[in-house]
Amino acid sequence: MYSTIVNIQSYLPTQTWDHSNPACQPSTVDVTTWITEADREIDSKLAGLYATPITGPESLAIVQSISARIVAIRILGLLYAGQSISLSDDLKQARKDLDAYAAGSYTLPDAPSLGGITAAAPGPPVMTMRDLREDPLQSEPVDPIFYQGRVW
Repeated sequence: MYSTIVNIQSYLPTQTWDHSNPACQPSTVDVTTWITEADREIDSKLAGLYATPITGPESLAIVQSISARIVAIRILGLLYAGQSISLSDDLKQARKDLDAYAAGSYTLPDAPSLGGITAAAPGPPVMTMRDLREDPLQSEPVDPIFYQGRVW
C-alpha cells in the first residue's frame, strides 16, 4: 500500500476522525480497503508511463501523499454526507496532481519510465504502406464516378 492510516490521519484532525479509537467510524478496516482501492486507481492511471507499483523513494513519497489525500477526502465525504463542507486546497489538489502525473505534465523523479511504448501506450503507428513517388496507374483512363448531371 502506498499510504497508511497514520498518513491519512495527518490530513484529518483527530476531533473529526481518530484512528486510535476502536469505535471510530469509518473503521480502520474500511479505511484500509479504501487505501487499496485508491492505490489501484493510482497504479491504473500511472501504468501508461511508469512501472507500477511505484518504488523510488522520492516518487513513493509523492504517490503516498496522493493516496492519503484521496482516502482522507473519502472519509470526510462519509462523515459529512449530505452536509456542505469545504475541503482544504491541498486535499482538493490530490486528483489534479494524479491526473497531471498520468498525463506526463509532472514527472515522478525516480520512478522507472516505460519509455512510452507499452501495451498501455503503444506509441506512434508503424507505416506499412509502400512509398510511391508516382501513381503507377496515372496513364490508365478512368471514367469519373461522380459528375454533374448524372441521374441515379
